[in-house]
Amino acid sequence: MDTKSNSNNTEGGSVEQQPQGPRPQIDSLKSDDDIPACQACRRKKARCSREQPCSQCVRLDTPCIYDGRRLKPGLRAGVIDSLSRRIETLEDMFLGQEILWKQMWQTLHPNLEFPGIPSAAGNDLAKGNASGGNLRGRRDQLKNSLLDVASTHRDGNNFSIGASSGTGDVSQPPPAKRQRRDLSPSVQDHDIPQYMSASDIIDSNLMTSFVEFYFQNIHHWIPILHVRRFRDQIQYPEGRKKAVHILHAIIAVGSRFVHDPRLGDDEIKAKTAETSRQNVVLCSMESFSVQSLQALVIIAFDTIARGRGPSSWSIVGSMARTVEQLQLSVEEDDLRERNEAGEALIRRMAFLRPSTCWVEVEERRRVFWTVFLMDRFCSLSTGWNVSLTSADVKRRLPCEGALWEREDEARPSYFGISDTKEATTPHRSLLADSPAMAHPAEQESIGGFAYCIEATESLSLVSNFFVHQPLDIRDNEKAQLWLMRFKELDLRLVQ
Repeated sequence: MDTKSNSNNTEGGSVEQQPQGPRPQIDSLKSDDDIPACQACRRKKARCSREQPCSQCVRLDTPCIYDGRRLKPGLRAGVIDSLSRRIETLEDMFLGQEILWKQMWQTLHPNLEFPGIPSAAGNDLAKGNASGGNLRGRRDQLKNSLLDVASTHRDGNNFSIGASSGTGDVSQPPPAKRQRRDLSPSVQDHDIPQYMSASDIIDSNLMTSFVEFYFQNIHHWIPILHVRRFRDQIQYPEGRKKAVHILHAIIAVGSRFVHDPRLGDDEIKAKTAETSRQNVVLCSMESFSVQSLQALVIIAFDTIARGRGPSSWSIVGSMARTVEQLQLSVEEDDLRERNEAGEALIRRMAFLRPSTCWVEVEERRRVFWTVFLMDRFCSLSTGWNVSLTSADVKRRLPCEGALWEREDEARPSYFGISDTKEATTPHRSLLADSPAMAHPAEQESIGGFAYCIEATESLSLVSNFFVHQPLDIRDNEKAQLWLMRFKELDLRLVQ
């Protein structure tokens, strides 16, 4: 009997321990991620150690239950409970703010009742005697009261305060803080000065000061505007509208030199000048006209005068291309004869109408030669090839400035400019590009601007010769060729 009972006990013990025998082996085959977390950790979105009990349940003293199944993705009950608790916390905070608002209201308006909860309920809430149901009711009541006040302010009317005792509606203006906020724009209009923008300057009499400054200090460097005609043009709004790009360029150049309280301080002047400058550059890229080119010439001159030569190279390159597209590099008489003779099967597109008078012809001629001078300046500064060569240019020199101002028609002589490509070609004579002998009357009609062009072209010839003509003293033939071309250059300069 004892043996049998012992065997039964042994078998019974082995039966009781049989489910626990293979579990370590199964657990060893499973990773921690394959074992589901306990219900408490899944509800709280906590990391479960997957022990029995887990560390989270031990720390919180909660029952640790494993159900062996995975839940489908979605919201968990614990997440909803957590959100509900957060919302209740925020609502309680709003209720606390209501008490503070009530105290402030009673200080500002001692004779009026607070547009929220009744006094008795507010006192109970302040003392903490309100139950959970009363809190929910008070939240709804406060929400409705605030919505009513907001809608009344949005309509622009004075809100009405309904007293709990039924004494009627009392009309009350907005709070003092809102009154000060509404009055602030009008106060700012009187306190903060309004400075003039570029468009305002063009429409005002201040534009005359800018134009006079330009003619007194800048015009003699780039004489591209007829002084009397331009002054007469800007006397009328229609004339200013036609010359708006030129006026913007004059503002960009002269804003730092014209002193007027309406322009503001130096920082505001700099912003106004930059706005006008960008206006000219953008408009010149979109339109083909002599006025846009004149405005761009003024901007390029100001950029070079400030010592920002590299910033003006792209502008000068654009102007050199524009004068060719506008056919300003050729005299109108020669262009007309070329078109009538039918030398080309396909004629170039013409963007400009023919000039109406000699003054306009001379103005276009001066615009071209000013761009020519800037093109030569960039070539001398950088060592690059010139953009305007003899292949595209056939122009007379500008006449003397006094003749142009008096509108006395004159016919200056032609001026032959150099061609860098031909000058660098071996056995190509520089004398072939030299100008022919001009008539004495034509030679007498030129002035200082024409002499500046001739001197600049001579300087460009010398610079291009030394840049593009290498000297190899070890090669006798190349040395003789270099010396021959140097003598030709000397003869051209003498002529």
